[in-house]
Amino acid sequence: MKGIKPDDYYNDGYFELARLGKVIYAQNNMSDKQHHDLMTKLGERYDELKAEIDSRVSNIREKVLNSNPLQLLQCASDMFKLQCMNLIKDEEIEEASSECLKINKPY
Repeated sequence: MKGIKPDDYYNDGYFELARLGKVIYAQNNMSDKQHHDLMTKLGERYDELKAEIDSRVSNIREKVLNSNPLQLLQCASDMFKLQCMNLIKDEEIEEASSECLKINKPY
């Protein structure tokens, strides 16, 4: 990463990320103690985080089950094509996915 100016750069003291074109470089800058503390904190919240993830998965599953599969596939295909043409950004995909699930009527 030295000597080349990245297109995007992020550093919060713990993690360092740099994007150079299509390549993303990541580096963990945590000390062993910081890493151990983070793992301990995440371990303490395991049940809470698992329940939250399970809830989100169930919500998505329910929306997909109530959607017209052909319309859902068409919407996903259209989003993929837009992404390939660089007309839609990665962060917009989640929002567009939600819209696909809202507009599709049960079959």
